Amino acid sequence: MTPTGTSPPRGSSRERVLEVLRESVRPLGIGAVREATGLSANAVRFHLQRLIEAGEVASAGDPDHAGPGRPAILYAATSRTEVDPASAYRLLAALLARAVTRSATPGAAGEAGRDWASVIAPRDFDGDPVALVESLFRGSGFAPRLARSGAGDDTQTIELHECPFLDLAVDQPEVVCSVHLGLVNGLLDEVGQPRKVRVIPVLDGSGPCLVRIGAPTEDRASDVLELPAVPASAEQNSSIASHHKEQSP
Repeated sequence: MTPTGTSPPRGSSRERVLEVLRESVRPLGIGAVREATGLSANAVRFHLQRLIEAGEVASAGDPDHAGPGRPAILYAATSRTEVDPASAYRLLAALLARAVTRSATPGAAGEAGRDWASVIAPRDFDGDPVALVESLFRGSGFAPRLARSGAGDDTQTIELHECPFLDLAVDQPEVVCSVHLGLVNGLLDEVGQPRKVRVIPVLDGSGPCLVRIGAPTEDRASDVLELPAVPASAEQNSSIASHHKEQSP
C-alpha cells in the first residue's frame, strides 16, 4: 500500500501532473491534464491512480454531465496543509511537560534525563567527563562555553549561551531543566565519573544558564536545580531570546 501523503519525487512526471491539478481552479479531465503536461493519456492515467492512492488527488464524475453515457471523470488535488515538523515537536514537548507537571511523581523528569543518558553514553570512556558533557550540549544546540574556574576550586562551569527549548524552559523550568540535570548526572554515572552537578537556569535574560560540575565523588552523582523564585514575565521572555542571540558564538 502506498503511504498516505507520500509526495512524488521532485521534477518527476507525476509531480508535473500534481502541480497542474494544484494550479487549476477547477477539476480537470484526463485530456486537459495530458495537454498541460505533454504526457500520453495512459501515462496520465497511471500517475493519477498513484496520486489517488497517495491521497494527493481525488476523483469524481463530472457534475455538469447531461445526456447519455457515463459522466467524464474529473480530478482535483486534495487540500494541502503545510506542517512545520519543528513546531509540531515543540507542541508535543510542551504537552508532555505539562503532563509531567500534573501527574508525575517527584523526580520523574530527572529520571527521564538519566534514562536518556543510558542510551547515548559512550562505552569504555576514559576521557575528560566535563569535555564529554560540553560536547553533548554543543551537539544539541546549546552553544556551550567552558568558563575558567577560580584558583583552588575543583568545580568547573559550563555556560549555555543558547537553548533550543527556551520558550518551554521559561514556562516549565522544573521539567525541562530537570531533564537536562538528570541527563548530565546520568551521563557522568554511565561513564563511571560521578560528580556533584548543579544546574542554574537564568530566566531573566541577564546571562547564560550554568552547569556546574564538581570534583569526583564515589557516590552516585547528586543533583541540584536552582530555579528562580519568581517565573520570568512575558517581557523578560523576549529579553532572554535577545540575550541568547547576542551571546551566541
